[in-house]
Amino acid sequence: MADVTINQLTGQAPTSSDIFPFSTTGVTPSTYKATLAQIKTGLGLATVATTGSYNDLSSKPTIPTAVSQLTNDSGYITSSSLPSSQQLAQAWVNFTPSSSDNTNCTLNNYYNVSSVVRETIDRYKINFSSALTSSSYAVAGCGRFPSDTTNDGTPIFGVWRGSDAMTSTYVRVVCQWSGGSYSKANIYATIFC
Repeated sequence: MADVTINQLTGQAPTSSDIFPFSTTGVTPSTYKATLAQIKTGLGLATVATTGSYNDLSSKPTIPTAVSQLTNDSGYITSSSLPSSQQLAQAWVNFTPSSSDNTNCTLNNYYNVSSVVRETIDRYKINFSSALTSSSYAVAGCGRFPSDTTNDGTPIFGVWRGSDAMTSTYVRVVCQWSGGSYSKANIYATIFC
């Protein structure tokens, strides 16, 4: 901004160059308006695809509304910088097993999972809220002993061996310990498709 002059301190109205230290074509001290382009030019910013003046809501700057409109030229993230669906979990769940067969387990936290049913001891059916795009997906998981257990063994988590273990609407998993079937505090499963 330009330095304040003696005339301005004595009451003389400031000029447009005192207010805008850049091109002031179309700007007067009585309105003190500058277009967005004038402000950007004065601040040394690159031109972007926006229109309208900064104080004119009827012609406000254009805001991108779809990923396809986000480009490097406008300074936003681009669709190519976003992760693909294959890089994100399609479903995941943290559940507490039920103590009896054919009953729902307690869902502690989850995404795209409607229920988990204990079918038999150590075998659980995870039902998806929305069907996956394929039945050829990857499943990862683990289990945790209750904090007061004295059981030894190595935790084992896997997909059930049956031919109907993996479909687009559910997956059957097994979680047990190498020393036998012991109670588990929680089981965790994540599905990537």
